Amino acid sequence: MTLAIDPAVRAITVEEVVPHAPEIVWKVLTTPALIQRWLMRNDFKPGLGQRFTFKDRPRGDWNGIVDCEITTWDPPRELAYTWVGGSSTNDRHSAALDTVVTWTLTPVSGGTRLRMVHDGFRSPRNDLAFEEMSKGVNRVPAQVSHLAAELAMEANTK
Repeated sequence: MTLAIDPAVRAITVEEVVPHAPEIVWKVLTTPALIQRWLMRNDFKPGLGQRFTFKDRPRGDWNGIVDCEITTWDPPRELAYTWVGGSSTNDRHSAALDTVVTWTLTPVSGGTRLRMVHDGFRSPRNDLAFEEMSKGVNRVPAQVSHLAAELAMEANTK
């Protein structure tokens, strides 16, 4: 067997333990109104094979829409979806992206190990997207944790 690794394809990975049960974290990752609070507007639809979009502001020739399709649906453990957006006529900013986002939730003592891998950034075309998205991704676990805490408090007051 030969393993080939393409150095021109990169991934953004963030991993952190959040102090909430996987079921609550899953809800933050899969509820449209909550996704909008930590990422962007969307019409997320749960379930394997479902298609949905994220909506950002247009840039250059890109209309601001990211088309997605759920490729893994294993509640509350793993969620993966394609992330296709940008414009083929944009060289750097908002250049065409065809990537995959994978969320893995693992129960651990004190909460959930939340791991996100956004894979498939092709160099040099996606270098700017990789750099820009890498800057913001470190805030995601804290944002997800904050929303999970809100859900947990709501559940405790009912």
